[in-house]
Amino acid sequence: MFVIFKSSNGTEIESGKQYSFHEAYILTKRLERVYREAGRQEHIDFDLLDGHSNEIYNGTLSLGSRYADHIFDHISKKMNVMQLDPEQEEQKKELLETLEREINDSPFHEEYEYQEELSERKEEPSYSPSDEVKTQIKPGKENRKGFKIIASVIGSVVLIGAGAIFAFKLFSSEPVSSANAGSEQYVVKGLQQAAIQQYGEAVKYFDKVNYTELDKDSQKAVLFTYLLNGKANKALQYEPKFAESVVAYFIGIDNMNKINEIDVKNDVIDFEKAALNKKYEEVIKLKGKVNMDGRREKLIVEAFVNLKKYEDCYSFAKTQGNKNVMKEVKELEKRDIQQSTISEEEKKAKIEKIDKDLQNI
Repeated sequence: MFVIFKSSNGTEIESGKQYSFHEAYILTKRLERVYREAGRQEHIDFDLLDGHSNEIYNGTLSLGSRYADHIFDHISKKMNVMQLDPEQEEQKKELLETLEREINDSPFHEEYEYQEELSERKEEPSYSPSDEVKTQIKPGKENRKGFKIIASVIGSVVLIGAGAIFAFKLFSSEPVSSANAGSEQYVVKGLQQAAIQQYGEAVKYFDKVNYTELDKDSQKAVLFTYLLNGKANKALQYEPKFAESVVAYFIGIDNMNKINEIDVKNDVIDFEKAALNKKYEEVIKLKGKVNMDGRREKLIVEAFVNLKKYEDCYSFAKTQGNKNVMKEVKELEKRDIQQSTISEEEKKAKIEKIDKDLQNI
């Protein structure tokens, strides 16, 4: 794997130069540390290339921002915010495992610096694939195919390497499934345009095909093309379950306000709209309609707390197994009672009950 940095104003990173992934890892980790100490920040675009110089990822490092400790940490964090199906999740793990191996198996003779980096990695909370992942994924030629699929879904979600899904479909040994030769021609032409990121042209062809008659991979290509062309509404009309990918995409580009532009009725979208617009009753109403993750758990807790529904919030946190939230909710409830105008006797009884609950957590 190789990395090419672009639009860098720093003196230590050469814009346009091809670095090995190990070199990029060492360099970005050192610069992140230096920039943090200096209180400095710099945004640097980069491309991740495979051994054949095919782009499989691109993004923007924010050195000194404390978002990531190094380029590998940045890539893994970006990928881990996405909602993926089991197959895509396995492919993501495969790519991260390969990048990890690039670091550990580096041929460079930088023993002192490299050992220092490895020891620091054990102490810092940056991402590292689990042993389970390492034993499940085996290196081999088939990995190339996996990388292209990864770039198709993961890349699309965060505006990186989206063309890979279309390239994979075009050069796959499996033919595109369609109702007839004419429809197949539109699919192929659409994929060709999408592969070079001409999404506006691609949707003109995809508009002419019957979505329901496409195979699964072609359907994914169509959905992501519409999403990347600003037509999330149409993608959701085709596939309501695509809402999780739409949300992950908006999170990836750091623009959740775009969710307000969607007018398709969808529980996931409605939940995100409610959270964004602080419609707390609606958030609570829809909480059982969405897949739960740490971000959404926080949104739901915020809704309960703002409505002062402490008991309901406590029960929710308990079902999630989040003891920290359980304690925080009880402390908030206790503070509100202390500041309330109820009688001292009633206040004392309620506070004693809360203290007892806190001891039992």
